[in-house]
Parts: sequence; structure tokens; C-alpha cells
Amino acid sequence: MWAGAPQLLIIPFVPRFMRRFDPRLLVAFGFILFGISCLMNGYMSHDTAEPQLRIPQLVRALGQPFIIVPLSALATGGVKRENQADVSALFNIARNLGGSLGIAMLSTVTTIREHYHYEIISERVTIDSALVQRWLHDTAAMFVAKGTAASLAMPQAMAELQALVRREAFTMTYSDCFFGMGVVLLVSVVALLLMPRPKPAAGPVTAH
Repeated sequence: MWAGAPQLLIIPFVPRFMRRFDPRLLVAFGFILFGISCLMNGYMSHDTAEPQLRIPQLVRALGQPFIIVPLSALATGGVKRENQADVSALFNIARNLGGSLGIAMLSTVTTIREHYHYEIISERVTIDSALVQRWLHDTAAMFVAKGTAASLAMPQAMAELQALVRREAFTMTYSDCFFGMGVVLLVSVVALLLMPRPKPAAGPVTAH
């Protein structure tokens, strides 16, 4: 809720900003804020919780209103009024399709990077390591102290170690994804500024 409050406060003023500033600059500003917020999430650890996520969420909430409305204006700029309904429908279809493709690509990247990090960590956390052996024995002893049978304590400690490795792999993967999205958004600013300035819609409104 607290992350959505800035959007509710800013969105009513966005049309006024669009009358005074180039929509490309507004979208670029939103991309920069959104990209910075993603980069802020690019260095997460397993200790990251709400206090660490609050500021990036606020930055993201500040940038999003500057993207939604001006981007629609850029997509439909220069279109005749009688064609705006069709163009708006095409824009919504493209946006939904782009969202679906983006989610699919991000899911694929998440899977690939999780496997990569899991393999890298597993290569370093081996049973031959004295630190790993000490941790396993201490964890098994803790399980025995809590009432686990001695014969099951060591397998349970191994399962706990595997869960920790997977947790760290997922944490590093999510950090990679946030960092990658931040870089893509910041690079998109350059492409956005190379777009031609949108022209006002021409032609009278026709009654059907």
C-alpha cells in the first residue's frame, strides 16, 4: 500500500507535465528511476527483507507514473483521430503480448541462472571440506538434541545444507535478474531519446 501511494499522488499531475515537457523526457525520467530501483535490488542477500526493499519500491513507484501515460501518448502520437481507437487497441495488444514475452524470458533466465549458481556453489561446498564436515556434525547434533533419531540426523543435516545452497542460488539469481532489468531500462533511455518527437493528432473527430 505504501508503495502505491506515490503513484496515486503523481498520476493526476502527469497530464500537466505532458503539456509542458516532451513526453520522451518524461518516459526517460521514469525509465531512469525504474532502472535505478532495479539496480538497488541487484545486490540482495538472504538477509534482505522489507526494510531493505522499501526504498527501491518507493523509487519504482515514483517512476512508474511517468512511464504509463506518456508512453501511450508516444505510441499514438501523430495518429488521426478517426484511427486512434484502432491504434489504441493495437497498442494494448502489443503491451499485453510484450508483457507475456517478458515474463517468459525472465522465467527462462531465472531458471538458467539458478542452475548456474547452484552448480558453482555446489562445486565449492563439498563433503571433503573441513568446514562443511564441522557444520554437518553440528547441525546433526542440533537435530538430535531436538529429538531426531541419530540415524536420521545426518541425512537431515545434508538436506538442510542442500536447502541452504539452493536458497543462496535463488538469491543470487534474483539479484542478477534485477540488475539485468536495470541495465536494460537504462539502455532503453538512449533508444527512447532517438525517437522522433510525437506530433499532435490531426484531423477532426468524425461521428459514426
